[in-house]
Amino acid sequence: MFLAWIEATHDQEIVRKLNEALRRSQYRYELFRQYAGKSLDRLWADFLESEAARGRS
Repeated sequence: MFLAWIEATHDQEIVRKLNEALRRSQYRYELFRQYAGKSLDRLWADFLESEAARGRS
């Protein structure tokens, strides 16, 4: 769900891009900032917030 949320809210191609980086042994956490504009920790916090808000609706 987390990666689907990032695709829906930040970068529709992030899974493909991360997969490519993994295949080339070039994956690093900083790719989330590069592709989605936020750190992995910030994205996770935002995701949890959005899920909590969805649960309140």
